[in-house]
Amino acid sequence: MSEVSERIIGAAMWVRLFRAAGFLSIPYGLSWPGKAVTAFRGAAAERRTGMLWTTDISRADQFRQRHSWYAPTAIYEAVITPDAVLALLECRGEGREVVVDPELLTVVKQVGPYYPQRFREGG
Repeated sequence: MSEVSERIIGAAMWVRLFRAAGFLSIPYGLSWPGKAVTAFRGAAAERRTGMLWTTDISRADQFRQRHSWYAPTAIYEAVITPDAVLALLECRGEGREVVVDPELLTVVKQVGPYYPQRFREGG
């Protein structure tokens, strides 16, 4: 639920907490990236520069689909420099997620089409 956490206390506070803790990884022992990482994010346009990214474009599309109930969405790509990486999270079958300082994202570009908002039947 990292997206919810970001909205509750704000990205700036999370970045301060991560910086104070130092680089984190789950599982423990993942190496801090020594070079730029290409990552993806499925989100509405106004949330394209959030803190949580994935190295798996199909996983980003899953997030894009989930968020499309609330707003039009797309998949975004960024090349994340090592200084922007706060944490790496890996879960079996879910790829690698990268927690970033969104203030250090320099180029975020849309990959593929922009999808309209979906509507639930009866709602």
